[in-house]
Amino acid sequence: MWTMSPPCQPYTRNGNMMDLDDPRTVAMKHTLYLISQVRPHYIFFENVKGFESSNGQKMLVSILSESAYSFQEFLLSPLQFGVPNSRLRYYLIAKLEGKGSLMQDLEAISYKPYFDRKLYQCNCPVCSGRSRSLENDHVNHFERNLEFCDRISAYLEADNLAEPHEGHKLIDEKVLEKGFSKLDIVTESSNKTCCFIKCYAKKIEGSGSYYQMTSCEEAHQLKQLLLNGDISSLDYAKRLKLRYFSPREIANFMCFPQSFRFPETVTRAQRYRLLGNSVNVKVVAHVLHWLISA
Repeated sequence: MWTMSPPCQPYTRNGNMMDLDDPRTVAMKHTLYLISQVRPHYIFFENVKGFESSNGQKMLVSILSESAYSFQEFLLSPLQFGVPNSRLRYYLIAKLEGKGSLMQDLEAISYKPYFDRKLYQCNCPVCSGRSRSLENDHVNHFERNLEFCDRISAYLEADNLAEPHEGHKLIDEKVLEKGFSKLDIVTESSNKTCCFIKCYAKKIEGSGSYYQMTSCEEAHQLKQLLLNGDISSLDYAKRLKLRYFSPREIANFMCFPQSFRFPETVTRAQRYRLLGNSVNVKVVAHVLHWLISA
């Protein structure tokens, strides 16, 4: 089995959108050439949403078709699997002729995880048949899947959710003063967080969600004080006790096992970068299971 997750910058909205003209696609193009020569039995490919409409995707499916592969493409989010994290990604799985067949439609990419074989002892929304297609849904909200998602409290480190844990870092006052309105703020009862990317805790807007340790009841009271002019906007933001999610918590949202540990030599910033460039383990496990068991 060959697994591929080439650089996403040529296809992401925050990148340069140069597609195959981006020098970072050289390795992918060479690997696709090798696929046509070596013809591995199984292929797994992952990238960002946006790849599905790129010239890179056209090159990928063209080589697979010419090399006698059956394949299926998906756009899937962890939200469909009950995980309270939005991370919509493109997946392709392929089998060489003679190794079984996958459902295939060159005109459509599936938004629905319709896997016909359950993971052993898995009762997630996909395996239990509760998950729904994202097609025609608003890609930034996924309301139709939120009812199946866990609350984020199940993914947090500390037992005392109202106070900072040793590994937690409060958002700096200067950041609150400049970028409070841009923060995606969630509470322990929320069932959705934004996609965490490699610049989390460095870039505020669009890099992930931030946790409010103040209770919703207290936050409502603070909001009333703000509206009445009794406290300033900065005081309001500070008293919400907003913090960054820790690398361990983001690893939880990415469904890494509790046994997973970073080496002590890896800094906090490096951990955020590595996790931002990683994959959701639960989603990938389901996709790979269907590939090898179909």
